[in-house]
Amino acid sequence: MEEAYTEIQTLNDSTMTSSSSTRLGLSFAALTIAAGLLLPAEAFARSRSRSVTGPQGAARERTIERTPGHLERTTTRTQRDGDTSTRERSRTLDRANGTMTTSTSATHASGAQWQANAEHSRSEGQRTSQIEVTGPGGTTRAAEVVVTRDGNGPTRTVTPSPSTPTP
Repeated sequence: MEEAYTEIQTLNDSTMTSSSSTRLGLSFAALTIAAGLLLPAEAFARSRSRSVTGPQGAARERTIERTPGHLERTTTRTQRDGDTSTRERSRTLDRANGTMTTSTSATHASGAQWQANAEHSRSEGQRTSQIEVTGPGGTTRAAEVVVTRDGNGPTRTVTPSPSTPTP
């Protein structure tokens, strides 16, 4: 009888310890979730910047800014002779709709510019991308890329639009 009582007491002690640990863990999780819901999106924003100069005087500066669902990155390169080129990238993610929009533009030291815009969407077993690229001469090309997956692996279909020549 004494042994059974000791065994039950030991079982109750271990249950109480794990029970209080579980309650503490759940309380911490609830507090973390509540803080995440109450804080504005700006509270999760981050940015960083970095500059590097090479031994022969060429320099690169990169700035990255993030907010939930959005990223912007700017890179500027300056050659030792003073020529500067810039590249800007932007990405916006909408998880509710399953879409992502990207934009990239670049300006070369010679003054030539190009830009690419794309919208990507995902549905059951399929990804679709609408892409448009404008080159330095003003010529625009567009295409739709559809990737489907089945038991045999991915299948990619590219449908180009006619290019728009420089006016």
